[in-house]
Amino acid sequence: MWTDLHTLPETNPLRKTDALKNIEIESLETINPFTLAPWEARIQTDEPISERPTVPGGLIQIAFSSSARNKLVGYGVAIEKQPSRYRKLPPFAIRLLDNGSDKNIMIDSGPPDNKKLRSLLPACYRTELDDLVPPSVGDITCVEKELDLQRLSHIFDWLWVAGRPMPPRPLHYQLLLNREIFVTERMDMHLVWTTGRIFLKPIPRFLLEPCFWKNYLSCDKTCKSMQGCSKECKSQSLRKRAIGFLFSYTALISHESDYYIARDKHLLPSEVQWQRWRTFVEQLGTEHIYPKIDARFFYGELRLSRLNKIYYFSRRPLLRGYMANWNQYGTFFQDNFGWLASATVYVAIVLAAMQVGLATKALANNDTFQSASHR
Repeated sequence: MWTDLHTLPETNPLRKTDALKNIEIESLETINPFTLAPWEARIQTDEPISERPTVPGGLIQIAFSSSARNKLVGYGVAIEKQPSRYRKLPPFAIRLLDNGSDKNIMIDSGPPDNKKLRSLLPACYRTELDDLVPPSVGDITCVEKELDLQRLSHIFDWLWVAGRPMPPRPLHYQLLLNREIFVTERMDMHLVWTTGRIFLKPIPRFLLEPCFWKNYLSCDKTCKSMQGCSKECKSQSLRKRAIGFLFSYTALISHESDYYIARDKHLLPSEVQWQRWRTFVEQLGTEHIYPKIDARFFYGELRLSRLNKIYYFSRRPLLRGYMANWNQYGTFFQDNFGWLASATVYVAIVLAAMQVGLATKALANNDTFQSASHR
């Protein structure tokens, strides 16, 4: 990985340079021989440049030093060297919603206009006052509603009780567990399960469009986190939730059979093809994704009964669960008939035994028993 600077031509400016050369990668398509050819002949490495791992947001970093060793410091790829730049790029380049036949269509094929981006959002969203409002371009309130994880954030320290720190099992395995897939549009109900069912949020269209990420899920120049502030901004928080959500689907749709289950349950937009999905998963970079996702997605499937218990005793109002299992008395008694009947029979037996005890001479004059029987 070292090259003697004296091997370079005298006219080469690198002989007098003590600097760091960064070549930014806008997308996978921007890495071409024309960009890298000037450097390839001057750096001795074990593999060709074209075969080195690169991702959108990464930097091809070449350091030149005129130190005592007179060496050219080697070649490397670094994603987090420029975190501010990384936060402005989408986590993938392929456009899954493009209707073209080419499975490798990338972001550089032409960004959609604002009208097209607006068409990716829901028809309307509900405000805190239960008013229905159509989403508008530039307003991220709708996106915040779609990615809301506030309820789980309140109890994050207790999520280990409700689930294991591992990605969710694939869709075909959920069916093997006799869990029926129920569609929910609430992000905080995604991957929550109970007996015989699991709740899954379909992938919103806007999360599959790279240009939407650049416009609405990236930090701008005025963002404090872009300027080195440790406090996370709203856009960065939404971005982590969105990447975590997509990460959960890379686990749910691992095989082609999972893909067809997702299509059948309308968890994926109809335009998404299997080969494009494979490219998407590869570009998302799941192997080292945990620093980029919201902490909720450190855990996969969450058990509803345990979430309810956590909410019973940790949140206000007291004894209100995470999700109500019954909305009518009839369904409550139907689901809990077994233990209600057992409790009724137990109480009846105790009362009958006390009545028999009152008729005996041994307990008839027992003041303690008499007091308990008349209360």
